[in-house]
Amino acid sequence: MPKYKNDNAETYYAYSIPEEKKKLITKQFADEFIRQLILVFGGDDSQSQADWFKESGAHITGTRGWGIALNKTAESLGCPELYEYYNQLEWYDSDEFDGKLYDLVCERSTKD
Repeated sequence: MPKYKNDNAETYYAYSIPEEKKKLITKQFADEFIRQLILVFGGDDSQSQADWFKESGAHITGTRGWGIALNKTAESLGCPELYEYYNQLEWYDSDEFDGKLYDLVCERSTKD
């Protein structure tokens, strides 16, 4: 995890998804991840998948279902290294990863 200093010369750490992993989170990944989450958690036809994710996704990050959907998505798209990376993170880094993944999926699932 990168280490930084603030204006008071105090050290703090900030997590970011490594670029080589972030590149794997494409529009196709985002759409498939949402689809897998809906299969795990259920959804309805009253809204788009992207809208369902924006409403529900932040509440389900870090759950077992989130991890299952991430694993299935990574396997189905041929990038198991993304799940392997996620699975080896310490809990506090995986929480950060989940939040950043949520933001990326929101952003990329709405692209044409």
